[in-house]
Amino acid sequence: MSEGMSVALRQIIDYFVLVGGMLKVEITKELLSSASSSRYRYHQYLEEDKRKKRQEAIQRKRKTVQDEVDDLKKREKGLECDITNLTILSEKYADEAEAKGEKLVTVFW
Repeated sequence: MSEGMSVALRQIIDYFVLVGGMLKVEITKELLSSASSSRYRYHQYLEEDKRKKRQEAIQRKRKTVQDEVDDLKKREKGLECDITNLTILSEKYADEAEAKGEKLVTVFW
């Protein structure tokens, strides 16, 4: 039980003692109206809490998906860099092989 609920319960009990018991509490139109509006506010609070929890769940899911997308983009950039480096190296090795091949051809002829 929360602290606010404990305080409210204590106030109610103190009022019952003050008027001489539960059966001597006068139920007025204001009391009924207050109880009704309190119940309405409580249900609004519960609905708002439910809505916030759903919204937070959606936000968490969206963040997870966005993190995965960012991770995949980083991987893609890394792979593109690897492809570029491998292409450069393959061209370099191909040029070296051609140069050595020409030397071998001149040696054998």
